[in-house]
Amino acid sequence: MKNKLIILSVLLLAATIVSTQLGPNVYSNPLTINGHPLNNDTLSPDSRGVLAVVDGDPASQRHKPVSFRVWLRRAGVIVRLGASSETRVVQSVQLAKLLRFAQFGDELIVEPAQPGNQRGRRVIKVRSSNNWLISWLTMNDKC
Repeated sequence: MKNKLIILSVLLLAATIVSTQLGPNVYSNPLTINGHPLNNDTLSPDSRGVLAVVDGDPASQRHKPVSFRVWLRRAGVIVRLGASSETRVVQSVQLAKLLRFAQFGDELIVEPAQPGNQRGRRVIKVRSSNNWLISWLTMNDKC
């Protein structure tokens, strides 16, 4: 019994040390569009708004902006068109400028600039356009 208690105490201490060394508090989804948490399933080349990364709860007023790099990757190759750049550090970026050259299946890479915020790194697949009405109209256009 005493050995189990010692093992449990050591595991609890190790978990506490690891959690304090992980750096700033980055929530499970630190990405926002126009101040609201980003829904990864809705990102398409037609998406609009201002993309930002925050430290803290995006829904609270006490979150802080995080500097980041953002770029598109297509089939493992970086797309350096529009606002896509793996070297430029920004506080926010217009999605229209970033996704103008995006295609279905591209990956949007968002990487915080500070080494301590690497838990905020995200890779998001660009989905096909959700505008089914325009697709249907242009497909059936016989003019």
